[in-house]
Amino acid sequence: LSLALMALLLALAANIGAGSMTSGFRHTFNNWLEQRLTAELYLNPQNPAQAEQLSTWLAQQPLVQTVLPTWQVAVQLQGWPADLFGVVDDPTYRQHWPLLEAASAPWDQL
Repeated sequence: LSLALMALLLALAANIGAGSMTSGFRHTFNNWLEQRLTAELYLNPQNPAQAEQLSTWLAQQPLVQTVLPTWQVAVQLQGWPADLFGVVDDPTYRQHWPLLEAASAPWDQL
């Protein structure tokens, strides 16, 4: 009986531990996503012509406050494939993309 009770307590402790680790990770990840994904709407045009059409259309919409385009290009870094992303300088990025380590005024230097 005591062996079965110890096994039950061990299983219960493992279940509580796994649940709290999962919950903590989910909470941290959701906070990180909310900090970085601040837009109400994300659009992914299929080609530059469609991107230009979207940009023109969005500029005409009275409820659109800001359009923040991004660019992506595939490059090789030391022989490894990588994606290089570019963004426009906007206060949204300065507010929602904190840097862990930086020189003075890193966004201005960028």
